[in-house]
Amino acid sequence: MHGRSMGILAVARWRVCAVAVALMSVAEAHAQTAAPSIQATLDAWGLSGVWAQDCSLPAGKPFNLGFNYYTTYGHSKAGAGGVDIRVESQTPPRTATMTSARVLSDGSLQIEYRDLDSGRTLREVLTKSPDGQRTRRLYFARLSPKPLVFVLDGRNQTDNRAKGSPTSWRERCHAAIS
Repeated sequence: MHGRSMGILAVARWRVCAVAVALMSVAEAHAQTAAPSIQATLDAWGLSGVWAQDCSLPAGKPFNLGFNYYTTYGHSKAGAGGVDIRVESQTPPRTATMTSARVLSDGSLQIEYRDLDSGRTLREVLTKSPDGQRTRRLYFARLSPKPLVFVLDGRNQTDNRAKGSPTSWRERCHAAIS
């Protein structure tokens, strides 16, 4: 009888484990579907579209201590639910695929993306003006392959001409890039 009760106990344990695994799978699937997509996060925060330091100037034109560049945040050309970032300041434009986007507790937006030209992984934290028509970097860093912080606390860290200066505001451009 002792051997038979051990067999029953083993079957009961197996059933409990199977139910636990099933419940964890359901919880994980729910968590993944409950999290907003990258595009939904960008749309809700108001970042989708074209941004530049000065929309009236062409891309690459000198502006303050750098160059006027246009950044387009939008649906991926590659599909798979990705989001492309296209930076136009020189020829050819640089393209990156966004890997994550989340709104932080202070209302800023943290995005991570992979530069398709260099293979680098980058993180950026943006804040926006109260009217939502301007953004600026609070933080910008290369995470890999060789970590380097370019912007910290809204101030440039690496460019000798701009080191210590606040980052530029970028405005939403309503006309197409020329």
